[in-house]
Amino acid sequence: MIVNINNFHETIINYIEENNIEINNYEDMKNLYVTMIGQHYYFILERDLISDILIDLTYLFLPTPINRGRVIGTIDIEDDDNDTDDDIPNI
Repeated sequence: MIVNINNFHETIINYIEENNIEINNYEDMKNLYVTMIGQHYYFILERDLISDILIDLTYLFLPTPINRGRVIGTIDIEDDDNDTDDDIPNI
């Protein structure tokens, strides 16, 4: 099955629900991803995006402070990437 940005969330959520998989932490979500690759799911997304979405989905299934912190961390990283001196005009 081809998995892309348009069906990534739905595919992962359906797989978890159909297979009665329990997600207890991000490590479980990463193992689920590897299992799906082994079952011929083909992920056509950038690795960074896959990681960010898996972090979000981990929080969806297990909204703990640790998982919330991981989600916030991915947002903070994106903000840091946009903070460059390129936006400041030369005087």
